[in-house]
Amino acid sequence: MSENNAFDPSAPEGATAPSGGQYMTKKDFRMIVLVTFFLIIGMIPVYLYMREKAFKATCVKNMNGIMETLILYSTQHDDRFPPLYSENAQGEPETDANGYAYTWISDIYSLKSDRIDFVCPTASPEFFVPFFQSHFFLNLFRMF
Repeated sequence: MSENNAFDPSAPEGATAPSGGQYMTKKDFRMIVLVTFFLIIGMIPVYLYMREKAFKATCVKNMNGIMETLILYSTQHDDRFPPLYSENAQGEPETDANGYAYTWISDIYSLKSDRIDFVCPTASPEFFVPFFQSHFFLNLFRMF
């Protein structure tokens, strides 16, 4: 073999590679694995931060969409917002054909965009169930 570290075409097949050559050693591979591992571990807080920002952006989008739907309802109904709920002659909330309470969401639900939800993506069932006792709300939240 020649003295320099370049490829020698006259060297016999199977000759050892020159030291410091182009091949990766186990030490190099371990170092690459460690660096990759630490980069992934270091990116976890960034991922969690970005996910939280995405949830907040989704909530803002939903709130804007609900407000736009309310404004659309009011322009179609003589600049009035929908009533919170409707009562029958006995003073009980009116129900729809399925027995659910008829509320303001019932009025605007058909006007809303398909991309708008009435549930925040970070909301858990423990958070919103106590606020709404009607079956309409419970089933509405289970749909999403």
